[in-house]
Amino acid sequence: AGEKVHAHVKRHLGNHDAGYANIDTAMALQLLNFGLFLDRAEMKETSRQLLARVGRAVMPDGGFHYIWNQNE
Repeated sequence: AGEKVHAHVKRHLGNHDAGYANIDTAMALQLLNFGLFLDRAEMKETSRQLLARVGRAVMPDGGFHYIWNQNE
């Protein structure tokens, strides 16, 4: 399961430059848990990459995109 999530997240990082705050945070938590449980540094690093870009997904009014350009 960890390998599948990690592969999906790597594709997600390449497809969505700005990111999506909700799903990025959820996937970062999943990868962190897999990385800690399996002792996989690359999963933990990818988790950090997701969290690092969450701030870019927040719009000036504090909202964030839900799907493409649609906000919540």
